Amino acid sequence: MRRYHGWSYNLDGALAHAPDADGEAGFCKDDLSLRRVAVDQWGAAIFIHPDPQAACMRETYPTLFETADEIAFDPDPAEWIPYKEVVYDIPTNWKLWYDNGTVCYHCPTIHESSFADSYDSGEGSYSSEMGPGYLMSHYLNKPGDRRNAPIETEQYAFQVFPGFVCIGEGDILHMTGMVPISAGRTHHVTHWLARPGTDPDYSRTLSDVWDQTYREDNAATSDQYNNLAVGHQDWNRYVAGREFGAVHMSRTIWDHYKAALSPVH
Repeated sequence: MRRYHGWSYNLDGALAHAPDADGEAGFCKDDLSLRRVAVDQWGAAIFIHPDPQAACMRETYPTLFETADEIAFDPDPAEWIPYKEVVYDIPTNWKLWYDNGTVCYHCPTIHESSFADSYDSGEGSYSSEMGPGYLMSHYLNKPGDRRNAPIETEQYAFQVFPGFVCIGEGDILHMTGMVPISAGRTHHVTHWLARPGTDPDYSRTLSDVWDQTYREDNAATSDQYNNLAVGHQDWNRYVAGREFGAVHMSRTIWDHYKAALSPVH
């Protein structure tokens, strides 16, 4: 039911009732159904496409699911219990934050006491697999003395165009999404899930490390946006050997832009 006027709809989206509309000239309920969309699911994440004829995710990203199956990465919602949600309102452009999230070139410097204290993120210390529309990265727990000593697990992170991230860290599952609100504003929504019986202190420690990591990213990308907005620098470039993930996902974004802007013949 729509709270504003009290209109109600059937499960198929057809308008069931509109208060005081009976007998209204030209009012036809059949013309006022909800628009159909395509809906799919991966784990606890629901994906909506405005085109009702859009292909399902397994057809769109076949190698992504093959990779997930090979490493037994299973975000089955029946195996996980949600325990936390955080929403960050970031004064930056979505593309800047997205680039930042696909690479770890900056991790040893920006995240020295957060992510990089928990996971080995130096050159050659982690592996990545790139496929059509996605990037999978595998990080190992950092050896030696660490501030975040309780974190003792490897990590698999899936970046899926256009802005969804699913990260598995042992008994913790972490899903995030980047949503552009305007040219200079981005919403970053994070959802935390744990397997039944997971130590609450461990869950809290891990989400606190990521919260610090994200806040550091938010500040860095906001500074980048302000610097670019001045207009003194016409262009920049990637260090491809360390920022290959950003290069791959940027090419994906560019290809989709071109396809969307191409005239339909």
